[in-house]
Amino acid sequence: ATAMVDNQGNVITDAIMVSTWKGNTFVLRKDPLTGETKVSISGINYIQTPQIEVTSIGNIVEISGPYVRTSSGTVWQINVPGISVSQINGFTLAGATSDVPIAKIVTGGDHLLALDVNKNVWALGDNSHGQLGVDMNVNDRKPSISVPQLVRGSLTTSGDILNDVIAI
Repeated sequence: ATAMVDNQGNVITDAIMVSTWKGNTFVLRKDPLTGETKVSISGINYIQTPQIEVTSIGNIVEISGPYVRTSSGTVWQINVPGISVSQINGFTLAGATSDVPIAKIVTGGDHLLALDVNKNVWALGDNSHGQLGVDMNVNDRKPSISVPQLVRGSLTTSGDILNDVIAI
């Protein structure tokens, strides 16, 4: 095993969560002195730069692949291999004017599932095989979902929106 080091060559000892995605390692860290959270990235896209750090998007509490969730329930995507970060918007229920806070995130190969505080499941990303569960009719299937959509149950449940979900 090889230890991950920071920009100064010191072994990272303040990791609180680790995630891998497409040959890159994402480490959620919390500075013991300031309490600031940040994500350190290393891997195949960072041969010349052993580590990139992402900070200043809020108190990061969870990481899954290139996605992070903050304590306020916002979700951000770290755009790999670049160092830009973009907030994901669109977790908006019908009739609402703002996004519902997200409680949990998980990633697949090229997609994100998010569980909101109301126990609804959202999906976005690659849908080339219908794996996101957002469209029940194969003729209506979109190969990619760029704005979060609610996940629906199977045809046996009439394709209703999944609710009361406790874990993803």
